[in-house]
Amino acid sequence: PWKELADDFMNFEYGKAAPLMKQYWMELEELRKNEPLQFVWNPTFSAYTYLTPERLVRWNGMFDKMEDLLKDDPEKRFNVQRVRVNLDLSILQNYAKVKNAVPGFKLSPEQLADRLRGNYAQALKRFFGPFPSRTKEYQKGLEDRLLILQIQSGKNAKPLPKEIFGGIPADRIFVSIPKVNGN
Repeated sequence: PWKELADDFMNFEYGKAAPLMKQYWMELEELRKNEPLQFVWNPTFSAYTYLTPERLVRWNGMFDKMEDLLKDDPEKRFNVQRVRVNLDLSILQNYAKVKNAVPGFKLSPEQLADRLRGNYAQALKRFFGPFPSRTKEYQKGLEDRLLILQIQSGKNAKPLPKEIFGGIPADRIFVSIPKVNGN
C-alpha cells in the first residue's frame, strides 16, 4: 500500500506541511514520467525540460508556505529546507530564464545563494558534524558551484556580438567556466 506508506512518511517528516510536500512530490513524479530523458549518468539541469520558470517560481512559493507552516517546528522545518536545496539550485541554474518569464520574481541570485548556504550548512552539520574534513569539502564544492551559478545568472553580463551569436536565442546561451588545476 504505497500511498498509505507515503502519507505516513510525509506526515512524520513534514508535519503540517505534508499536504504541500506531497503535492510537490506527486507533481514531480508525474512530470518525470512524461520526460523524454533516458537514464543518463549525471545529467545537466537543462536535461530536465519540466523545470520551467513558471513551475520553479510556483514551487518556490509552495516552499515558502511550507516553511511558514512549520515556523514553530524547527525539526520538520529543517526537513523542508533540506528538500528545498535542490529547488534553489534549479532556480539559480535557470535564473535568467526565471527573471525573463516572471519579472516579478523577487529573489536575487545573491539571496538564493545565501539561502542555499544556510540550508546546506545546516544539513552538513546535522549529517557530517563529527567529520569536519568532509563538511569542509562539501561546503567548498557548494561555494564553487554557487560562484559559477551566480556568474551564469546573467547579472551584468556583457552582451555577446550579434555578428556571431545573433541567430541563437539568448536563453540557449550560457557561460561555461572551466576549472584549471582544481581551482
